[in-house]
Amino acid sequence: MNLQLFFLLYNLTGQNTVFDRIVFWVAEYGDSCMIAIIGIALILFFVHDKDWKRRRWIDWVKEVLIIGVSVVLPWLVTLLLKVLVHAPRPFVTFTQVHPLVTETPYSSFPSGHATVFFALAMTTYLYHKRLGYFFFGCALLIAISRVISGVHYPIDILVGTGIGISIAYLSTIFLRKNE
Repeated sequence: MNLQLFFLLYNLTGQNTVFDRIVFWVAEYGDSCMIAIIGIALILFFVHDKDWKRRRWIDWVKEVLIIGVSVVLPWLVTLLLKVLVHAPRPFVTFTQVHPLVTETPYSSFPSGHATVFFALAMTTYLYHKRLGYFFFGCALLIAISRVISGVHYPIDILVGTGIGISIAYLSTIFLRKNE
């Protein structure tokens, strides 16, 4: 089923140049744009937050550190799994797969992009619900574009998403209780 879904999504490429360009752009630059959007959103949230003057600066630093830890931990787990479970990327395994983006031939499993951006979305959601929903949408677009562009299998995305969401949730809850 993993391969069937991969080829179903991957075969969407080559049909329309506009679609291919959009997928390329999201897969290649979506993560950088999401990070920029996060920075801008947090600044806007800080400026428009009615209680920001009452909050101490140390509270803002704690929030940023908790978000950072809740994203870094799942990423480290993903790096460890990539070393332990070496799974070649689709374009390495199948000669007919030509990736839309430049990617290293290193392990495909699990997806680091899915892990990091779903972890970021979950942690943000736990602090700011509406912003979290937006980040979940962005993370989903980035993750799907990685499959369509031929650099990940659906299972890579699914496991990366699970790692990102679960570790981010647990670490955020744990760290917030110990504030």
